[in-house]
Amino acid sequence: MVENSNAEIVDDLRHLIAQIIHLEPDAMEAGQPLRDYGITSIELIDFIRRIERRYSISFQPDALKEITLNALAENVHLAMDGQMQ
Repeated sequence: MVENSNAEIVDDLRHLIAQIIHLEPDAMEAGQPLRDYGITSIELIDFIRRIERRYSISFQPDALKEITLNALAENVHLAMDGQMQ
């Protein structure tokens, strides 16, 4: 597994979600809750599946609409380190 910094993960997540919701990645602020971008439940599930496949992790989608890319990247980083389920 490749080690990624939080900044690299944020950038990757930004590109993933931007592709799903049809926004330019640069238009997304890492500190802004995902719900502010109008993400639907279906898009959120797609996003979660892409994250899990890309990073070989699994996590619960609890309140992901309220989460920011920064916080999500930290959760991904922790999961990659085996500190989160």
